[in-house]
Amino acid sequence: HKDIKRYRISKIFAWDPLSPLESGCTAIIAMCSRIPYILSANLSCLNNSRWNELKYVLIAVDAEKGALPTGFEEDILQKFPQLNITFLYYNPQQAKLSANISDPFIYSWLSWSICLNHVRTKTVLIHDYDALLLSSQALEKRYQAFLESSAKIQGIMWYKSNGFIEEDYLATTFEAFADVNWIRSFPPVKGYNRVGTLKERKVNYDTYLDIQANHTPIEQRMVVPMSLQEVVHPSQMI
Repeated sequence: HKDIKRYRISKIFAWDPLSPLESGCTAIIAMCSRIPYILSANLSCLNNSRWNELKYVLIAVDAEKGALPTGFEEDILQKFPQLNITFLYYNPQQAKLSANISDPFIYSWLSWSICLNHVRTKTVLIHDYDALLLSSQALEKRYQAFLESSAKIQGIMWYKSNGFIEEDYLATTFEAFADVNWIRSFPPVKGYNRVGTLKERKVNYDTYLDIQANHTPIEQRMVVPMSLQEVVHPSQMI
């Protein structure tokens, strides 16, 4: 079932040729068009946590252009000029197929992929749509640690669900720093969820876990934790 999904979605997205990348970081956000007003709180916290090397913010909306309330995009751009925000949208084929399949993993994978197709910096921050950053310095410290390491991805914890254990050393994607050339070196669909095995265990590979576990040396995966005093999601507050 999942392999059929993978085949179908592989037809709706492909990488454009990758231009030379500049130093710095881009935050990429997968936005849910049906709950748009979370975005302002997200960006307000991100703006307070902004550091000099955070050069751009790319927001992929999970629908065609016109799905957001009238004037919404302009209001966001006016509120947060320092973030250099660009809104991106699904094309008709992408919007139709993702709505028909209605799988949240497709929305996150496709939105992040669309952002990665437009990134101009060497590093991305995969920034959750509902994440609220409460520390003004945590991201900058983590970014510097990422640059000083040989890592291709740096999460805030090791993945431990869907058959995986911490000792697999697979970084979670939320608030993860990642090397753009690393992700773009794989076919886009390689980043999508997949059912398989790891060390004779049945596992459900979440986004980007397959390319970590099976195609990336363990020394190129790392974690720099963030506490609940530094980042929180609404479900954690509740």
